[in-house]
Amino acid sequence: MPRYNDTIRFIGNLLDASEQAEALIAYYDDVLAEVREKVALIPEENRIRAYYAEGINGLTTDPKGSHFYHYNISDEELATLLAD
Repeated sequence: MPRYNDTIRFIGNLLDASEQAEALIAYYDDVLAEVREKVALIPEENRIRAYYAEGINGLTTDPKGSHFYHYNISDEELATLLAD
């Protein structure tokens, strides 16, 4: 999460809200760790695939390997969520 964390930290410093920014970063990291732990318990063959699209009409897709992911986790962790 370095990119999100750096951005949140930057905005927190800009708004003189460093404590709130660090609290948000800690919350985000905790939630993501919990999700990763729970997903790790699901056998690969039982994991569902989901298509994530965005945009005004919900038709925009960031390709695998793109640096425009909304979630800064690895391709492997997102493999079941990304369109090939």
